[in-house]
Amino acid sequence: MKKSPPDKPAGDEPRCGLCGRTGKLVRTECCGNWVCDDEDQYVPFSYARNSCHRNHRRYTLCGHHWAEGHEGRWQDCPKCREDFPETELYVWYGTNEYNFEKLEDPPKFRLTFCRSCHRRIRLGTDGYTEMPDGSYFCETCASRRPGADRPEPDELVDELLESVAEEDGGLDPVAVGDDIDPEAEEQLRAYLFRLLESDWQSPGSALRLADDLAPDEVNTVLFLDQARRFLRYLVENKGAGLTANGWLKLAEVARLLELMDWARQDADALPPEFKRIGEQEVNSLSVVREVVEAAGLVYRRRGRLLVPKRALPLLEDGRAGALYRRLFLAMFRLLPLDCLYGAEDSVPSLQQSMPVVLWRLGQVAGDWVRLGTVFREVLLDGVRKDIEQYLPEFPELRLALLWHRAIEPLVWFGLVELDRQPKQRRPPSARMRLRKTPLFDRFIRITSFEPGATGTVDGRRAGAGERPEPEAQESAGPVQLRLAGTEPEPARPASRTPPKPEPPGREDWQALYDAAARFKELAPWEWMYDTDMFGVKDPESGVTGYCSVMGKLGQHYCLAAYTGSWGLSGYVRMLKSPRPKTSAEMLEHQDCLMASFEDRVMLGDPDLTVIRELGLEFRGANAWPLFRRYRRGYFPWYINRDEARFLSTVLEQALDVTARVRSDPGLLRPGDDDRYLVRVRRSDEAGDAVWRDELLKPEPMTFDELMAEVGLASVSGQYVEELARAAPERRGTWEFEITLLEEPMQDGPDGQPFYPRQMIVADADSGYILGTMLASPEDHVEKFQSQLADTVRTCGWLPARFLVRNDRSERFIVPLGHALGIPVVRGRLKAVQAFIRALKKDLPRHFG
Repeated sequence: MKKSPPDKPAGDEPRCGLCGRTGKLVRTECCGNWVCDDEDQYVPFSYARNSCHRNHRRYTLCGHHWAEGHEGRWQDCPKCREDFPETELYVWYGTNEYNFEKLEDPPKFRLTFCRSCHRRIRLGTDGYTEMPDGSYFCETCASRRPGADRPEPDELVDELLESVAEEDGGLDPVAVGDDIDPEAEEQLRAYLFRLLESDWQSPGSALRLADDLAPDEVNTVLFLDQARRFLRYLVENKGAGLTANGWLKLAEVARLLELMDWARQDADALPPEFKRIGEQEVNSLSVVREVVEAAGLVYRRRGRLLVPKRALPLLEDGRAGALYRRLFLAMFRLLPLDCLYGAEDSVPSLQQSMPVVLWRLGQVAGDWVRLGTVFREVLLDGVRKDIEQYLPEFPELRLALLWHRAIEPLVWFGLVELDRQPKQRRPPSARMRLRKTPLFDRFIRITSFEPGATGTVDGRRAGAGERPEPEAQESAGPVQLRLAGTEPEPARPASRTPPKPEPPGREDWQALYDAAARFKELAPWEWMYDTDMFGVKDPESGVTGYCSVMGKLGQHYCLAAYTGSWGLSGYVRMLKSPRPKTSAEMLEHQDCLMASFEDRVMLGDPDLTVIRELGLEFRGANAWPLFRRYRRGYFPWYINRDEARFLSTVLEQALDVTARVRSDPGLLRPGDDDRYLVRVRRSDEAGDAVWRDELLKPEPMTFDELMAEVGLASVSGQYVEELARAAPERRGTWEFEITLLEEPMQDGPDGQPFYPRQMIVADADSGYILGTMLASPEDHVEKFQSQLADTVRTCGWLPARFLVRNDRSERFIVPLGHALGIPVVRGRLKAVQAFIRALKKDLPRHFG
């Protein structure tokens, strides 16, 4: 960006009009005020608010008015008003602290609230997700949603039909067996669709929760009792204080432990070194808070957790049944069950098939039944396969996953009982016996199948003579349900390995800049959201780039093409994750090619050299094309020849798709399945290459990609045996930490910079650092395992337990801990934290 020279007046020394500092100043291009010349302090793609110059230019109506070239004063500019259809955003841009002159008499606007928890969302400062229907989800609720779209139940229905062909499960015999009555099978299919698509509340829903429970039926239920104590504590104390990270403060936790005996039992089971117990160490307390927050019974305001007035009637003794029902819906319908023990997206198909789990559990658990039998007979075959693929080398953990995600929550709600309570912190056994309680049949009501009745299939009525005809689909199943397949995966471009140093030629650059210029002129972000996804299949590699148009909020204009199912999965995970604190955390999920439109200061010397050689000219804010390759865990880098050609193809096809979306907003939402509109190049009858629309499902990810996605580090039996032989003795506690450094590193002048991961192993008793290592995102698993083996051989013993404090470390060490029989617990890492503090003092640039 060209800046005016700082002509300082002869009088008083000028100061920044925003922060008051003196020194390196410059006048703003839009209004001529003095401001800090500090855009060089801004880290690209961090979206930090640490630059006065950038804050005024990007987050004010004054800066927007100048960048867009509008005429007249920004205070009464009609074009600026049109650019911000959300009145709240318009007012924020005109009145925030980054303005030198604020908007006089700003228009009134209606407050924005989260569609789920009804918490106030401040559009200018809060994180949120805007849905196509105009509703909003706050950052917390958006990350908790089990999925933006309901899964297509075709595959689950097929599995159910196969199952009831072997055992009727309470269904009418005319619909099962070798001689299936076609008419009855059609009705059965319609019934199963209704079961899987039920909302659990409507009167006509195939699965419905009773809304007439009497207080004496649920007053003794564990979860209800603890939730009422928690909520009444908030009411009596006018809320509870929260830390900056959103956890309950230690003092609040201590008082709640005195009131909630369930939480107290969890706290008493912690190791003795946990002298200061926080909410994150007491899972039962954390689960109660998560559920009541998802149910809309509490909200956050000014650092406190409060109970809204509309929730107070539910705390009355006579409303216990209504409160119980609301909590149950929040647990199983609003929260992803994977969040109960800190994991992320382990087996989403388990939650998607919960109606089937409840249906079958009601059939097989009438009397005492073993947990192993429940695993075999209650879960669908596809869900069992998903669990086995998620935990291929640890069969003993498969029952634990079913127990923690489905059965144990039902025990909390008094719907399932055990013959004896499992021991604390022990994995559940296959011989554990359970059965449903009378409350199960009283509360969970599943409409029985009746031949001759009609049901709703795909939004229309289906009767005895009408069977839904599914559209032709790809053989690959949806990503959410099918975690791996037998079909060979197409060749992937250089998304997981460093690109070859073959730069684009002049013709490649010319085609890319021409396509970018036409895309910028079309400006599809004016009518498209970043969630309006479509695909473009690369004719050369066969990989699909899933495209997202960004810029609706007027901040970052770009087109991103997420490469293959791996890139698409990272995009979905990025939407569901809380807002990252650093650039490194944000880039952990991104795997895409991006064409963005930036200010000149964002371009590097190679970019400017290409522009000069092509004889191109750009001027103004958000006018300079920038092309970058994003890889997970890596700094955005320059593209190679193949990537430039693919990105040109993506931009060309995006021009066609986005122009049609403008006149047909429903083009990219053909249905509720997991297919995307994908542009594919085919040969017509004359042999000419033509582009056409196809509805395709993403290819299944490979097993290695799935392991990388969930962060699990698989360990071989040989590796475990070597460690056991090298160190048969077990003693003490080892602190184990994998952290992410914020300063990128580079392997050679041509290598793509990456954010290194650091492993630290320390002896908790002595505080001695046993081992430490830095590694890249590509090879950190192998290098860390090798370093850990060297540490074990050097010490001559293994720890009696591992102590970790974050999810990344836990997911890495848990498989090894289970294989060796070493427990992994959470806690404070005193030695590791002391080591990191020393590094911060000596190498501050590595830690920001």
